[in-house]
Amino acid sequence: MAKVTIDRIDDKSDLPVWARIVLVIIAFLFIGGIFQFFGALISGVSLKEMSAVKDISLDRHLVMQLSGFLGTMLVVYLFWCLIDKQPIKRLGFATQGIVADIVLGLVVALVIIGGGTLILMAMGALTITDINVHVPSLLYTFALFIIVSLNEEILMRGYILNTLMMRYNRFVGLFVSSLLFALMHGMNANITWLSMLNLFLAGVILGSVYIYTRNLWFPISLHLFWNYLQGPVLGYAVSGMPIKSLVSHKTMGNDTLTGGLFGFEGSIVCSILVTLFALALMLYHRKKEQVLLAQRAAQPEAI
Repeated sequence: MAKVTIDRIDDKSDLPVWARIVLVIIAFLFIGGIFQFFGALISGVSLKEMSAVKDISLDRHLVMQLSGFLGTMLVVYLFWCLIDKQPIKRLGFATQGIVADIVLGLVVALVIIGGGTLILMAMGALTITDINVHVPSLLYTFALFIIVSLNEEILMRGYILNTLMMRYNRFVGLFVSSLLFALMHGMNANITWLSMLNLFLAGVILGSVYIYTRNLWFPISLHLFWNYLQGPVLGYAVSGMPIKSLVSHKTMGNDTLTGGLFGFEGSIVCSILVTLFALALMLYHRKKEQVLLAQRAAQPEAI
């Protein structure tokens, strides 16, 4: 896993943190939207199709997402390098521990999504009805969710959480960035109070390792495999949006338990598992940080 980082990055910007956060979100929505629009034109998506995302084919949706990602990278680069006056490597792309972080993201996603599904099945709230292997769809959606995870994590954890941590306590930064993460998904289809809470908790677990390591590979990996296992593999709606999947299932009972139309992210089972794992990850990294501090304190000062 990535080395624990306890050193603070100096804030070199002349703009207050809140102004940078507001401006980067506005720029992300505006410039990202323009890039996505051009991506739609390039891939031949009509205005009617753009108003109903579910009607857009996967290959064209992939082009639109890639175009939007290029817009996000432009926005983050301009803010981080020109306004924050920081080197791009400090966003969180350290190579140390990259494999371990990616594997950890996969394992956490498997346990939460897969384990949560098994819990729902054991409670009689979910039954598998069909399995349909469609390799092109599985490949397209995996590529799609790679872009989605990179797009959102570079913005939310790489820039927003990182910038907040320059001025505020790391847990304040984690709370604020997680709240913004939930609010930016607040217009998703079939949203409920519980799914909003779970989106906030998702922001917490995605940032739970970053606040100690400032490394993006774990949140990118968790975000990728969370979405992929949830939608294309197990057949849940991803943040309220239905996706063609390997497994088809039927849910029964209270929507608070099953997540209803919003998918697993609207389930109380998700709330409990995400909370437990977020706490476990933060406790582990807190302990690791304390060990590193003790080792530093024990080292004799250079003469």
